[in-house]
Amino acid sequence: LHGTKHSFPTRRSSDLLPQLNRSAAAWFEANGYAAAAVEHLLIAGDRDHAMDLMRIVGPDLLGSGQLRTLRNLLERISAGGPLDTVCSLLAGWVHYLRGRYDDADRCLTDAMERMPPDFDAMRAMPLRINLALGRGDVATALAGAREVTAAGDVAARPSELTTATGAAYVWAGMHAEAREVLAVALPRTLEEGRLTAHALALVALAVLEVDAGDRDGAQAAAERVIAAAAAGGLAAYHGIAPAFAVRAWAADDLATAVAEADHAVAIARGATT
Repeated sequence: LHGTKHSFPTRRSSDLLPQLNRSAAAWFEANGYAAAAVEHLLIAGDRDHAMDLMRIVGPDLLGSGQLRTLRNLLERISAGGPLDTVCSLLAGWVHYLRGRYDDADRCLTDAMERMPPDFDAMRAMPLRINLALGRGDVATALAGAREVTAAGDVAARPSELTTATGAAYVWAGMHAEAREVLAVALPRTLEEGRLTAHALALVALAVLEVDAGDRDGAQAAAERVIAAAAAGGLAAYHGIAPAFAVRAWAADDLATAVAEADHAVAIARGATT
């Protein structure tokens, strides 16, 4: 055998990498690390499985204010083709939170058009309501809120839906309905770790207290909004602008009121349509 050349079958590293990443993804998914699983699936080129896991990963990233990470994942997934309903809704939320209402509306339309027959259409309602409120269309937002209430299961719904419903009632001036829904939304947003929804629920509460003439209650809610937004990386999010406007309304002196109002306007201008 000496002097004889033998060849053995070998696998190139480029062939092994996808399988190694799929194996890593399977381990991460089985052990509750869905976000890490999505990363490995995308590296492995398994886009469909990655997109399917976004039903778990996306809401967690959205609720915790990790918009940059969520946007990055969605961009990588969309590079391979159209997004499914869940990912389209998530992309809509990213655009909405960045003040890009037209882009958010297109994503919402795409989600509705691709919605499977067994998909709960109510999952699109929070984005529908928030987009309507963002554009000042209280009538459309209120119609959505009433649809949610008519379903009779508000207490069992996720944070984003209860928060949006409560906000719609607030801006429509329906105080009793707003308080009832926000009483569900506020503790649930904390239980579910949805920092974005929690900040928005507090904004609604602050506006509600202004309407009720409760200066101390409004100011306390506004302070909680600003603290929650800072903790969730949403300090520059245009949706918290009303909290600074509330602080301006509740201020003890003119200089403070003007400064708070100016800051509210500056943040609100971050929204573009």
